[in-house]
Amino acid sequence: MLGFLAWTVTGVAFAGDAPAPASIAECKNTLGKDAVCRCQIELLHPTQISVGMIQVTKKAAKLAKKSDKKLEAYLEREENRVPVVMGPDWVIEAKGQTSVTKGFLYMVDHHHLSRALIDIGKTEAYCQIKEITRRGQSVDAFWTGMIASKQAWPRDENGVERPPQAIPSSVDGLKDDPYRSLGGAVVKACGFKDRDREPEYFLEFKWANYLRTTGITLVPDGSNFPSALDKAKELAKSADTAELRGNVQCEDKSKANAEENDGDD
Repeated sequence: MLGFLAWTVTGVAFAGDAPAPASIAECKNTLGKDAVCRCQIELLHPTQISVGMIQVTKKAAKLAKKSDKKLEAYLEREENRVPVVMGPDWVIEAKGQTSVTKGFLYMVDHHHLSRALIDIGKTEAYCQIKEITRRGQSVDAFWTGMIASKQAWPRDENGVERPPQAIPSSVDGLKDDPYRSLGGAVVKACGFKDRDREPEYFLEFKWANYLRTTGITLVPDGSNFPSALDKAKELAKSADTAELRGNVQCEDKSKANAEENDGDD
C-alpha cells in the first residue's frame, strides 16, 4: 500500500531514510495556496510529455553524491520545491495495488529534478501549492485553462503538438527528448534567463524545437553532447536566433552556471 494517499496520509520517511521535519505536513487537498508540504513523487501528474534524459542523468549523478541530510536540505530550499496546482482527480495505477488511489496534484515545474530523484531511488520531495481554484474543474476545462495560462506544454519528444491526454500521468512515464537537454544547456550557458526581460515560458522547449531543425545530431548516450553544445552556442549568437533569444546576446556563462539547477522545468 502506498504510504501516502490523496485524502488519508500515513507517516512516511523522507526520501532516503532521513526523517522529514515534523513542521512540514504531507500534502492534502485541504491545504491552501502557497502551503509547503511533503509529496510522494509518484502521486504528481506531469504537465509536459518529455524531459531531456541527458540532463536528468547529469542531475541524478549530482544528487546521488549528497548525503541524506544534505539532499533533504537541498530539496527543502524554496527554489527546489516542486510547484503544484490542485486539479481534478485521476486514478493512479500502481503495480500490485488492489485499492484505488486518486491523485490531485499537477506539477508545473521541476520535472527533471523529480525524474532524477526517482532514478536514484528517492520517493519524496517538497511541494508548494501554487493554485487551488482548478480543483473542481472538469478534466477538459482544467487542461484548456492550464494550456491557456502557459502552465502545460502538450508537445511530444519530437516537438509535435498533442492532445493533453498524451501527457503521462506519472514522472516515470515522461519521454526522452535529447534536444530538450541541449535547449536547456544553451539557455543556461548563455544566461538567457538571467537578463532583465519579460519571462519567457517554456524557453528551453522552444530552443529544443529550433535546434532539432539545425542538423545538429545527438547520440543516445550523450557522448557528443559537449561538441553539440558548442555548435548550439554559436547558433545562439547568430542573427537567425535574434527573435528566439529576445535580441539579447549570448554571453557564455557555462562555468559560472555549473550548479545543480541546470535548465529545469
